[in-house]
Amino acid sequence: MAGRAGCGLVADGDPLGADDDRGLAARGVVTDLGGDRAAQGGTRGEVRGDVSIDLYCGVGLFTLPLARRFKSVIGIEANRKATDFARLNLKNADLTNASVVTARVGDWLKQNSGSLGTVDFLLLDPPRTGAENKDIQGILALRPNQISYVSCDPATLARDLKKLIAGGYELKSVDAFYMFPQTHHVETVVRLGLTLN
Repeated sequence: MAGRAGCGLVADGDPLGADDDRGLAARGVVTDLGGDRAAQGGTRGEVRGDVSIDLYCGVGLFTLPLARRFKSVIGIEANRKATDFARLNLKNADLTNASVVTARVGDWLKQNSGSLGTVDFLLLDPPRTGAENKDIQGILALRPNQISYVSCDPATLARDLKKLIAGGYELKSVDAFYMFPQTHHVETVVRLGLTLN
């Protein structure tokens, strides 16, 4: 496979392979500075459990740490080249409890949300445009116990959070990382949980 076996980024102690690490640079800093806050569910303590789903998983930046905390992890990514690297990264880390599916997030959720059972934790790291409406609807149909949303655009994050909160979730924590001085860019990790009522 073309690309670099170690692009200089590390996820949970494992070097990541990727063909183009431009989009990974900020995410790598988020995991380094935040102590894997996204994969831990925010600043309020580490999450563990049986089933976790990583939406828009890319090359597996968050999939690897999740695979160390959950019995089963499913990563979903539309880009075939990225999923090839995610599978390679999982193999290189000797993590056999995670699988990666090449599919559009909304399509996969629509096909699988009724058959997965209880999902303890869902992480989504969508592109700057945020999650599509059908992706949010699929997440709401899945009803994961906890959600960690990683965002690089406060406007699309606010739009998507409004939908998730209206769908029965509440904010648990918000962490912002201002990593690009003198720009408007900020990385944000938001943790949500199902409301009790």
